Amino acid sequence: MQGLRTPRAIALGGITLLVVSAAVASFAESYRALMIWAMTHGLHGLWAGMFPVQVDSFIAVGELALFVALADQWTTR
Repeated sequence: MQGLRTPRAIALGGITLLVVSAAVASFAESYRALMIWAMTHGLHGLWAGMFPVQVDSFIAVGELALFVALADQWTTR
């Protein structure tokens, strides 16, 4: 197993980079789509800009909670 530490670390780094890149791209596209939706439904300025944050923050919290649950090996209830 000693000989696999470096390749494993490189693989984990690659996985991390891909997951973070996908998450950033997903949230950016979600923000854009929700902003367009808000503007077509009568919200403008700060309100239109904050609407996507309100929606996506709940999604981000859920995703982070799932990650912590996996990392900390939470038991099912």
